[in-house]
Amino acid sequence: MNVIKLTPETLSSIFEELAKGEQSIKAILKDKNITYECLRKTLSKRPKIRAEYDQAVQDGISLALDTAIFRIKDTIEDLKHHPNQKSSLAISNLEKEINNMVKYRASALIRSYQPKSSLKVGNINENKPLLVKWMSK
Repeated sequence: MNVIKLTPETLSSIFEELAKGEQSIKAILKDKNITYECLRKTLSKRPKIRAEYDQAVQDGISLALDTAIFRIKDTIEDLKHHPNQKSSLAISNLEKEINNMVKYRASALIRSYQPKSSLKVGNINENKPLLVKWMSK
């Protein structure tokens, strides 16, 4: 294990990049010439660093989901203004993708706050807001 490379500054830099959600951990480590095995061993031995890593991963996923949702919404708006696409199947499919992303995020949050719960999502309608209900078992 290359301990010298995994200084607090290096780990902080890795976690900052990971939290941006733009690159995989493998790509970030490759840029820094650090092996995943080295990081994995450090994470398994140091719970505090593992918690920081997990938080950076969650932040990165959350940011990537937000970015994707906004891109999909922009695409839907573009399609709505296209004369041949106002009620197209493409819009419906893109709205389903947004719902899937919201369900994923909600289920990820539920696990961290209420391990014994399930997710129920209401129907999406243009005039009604998305309903997310957490139901404890």
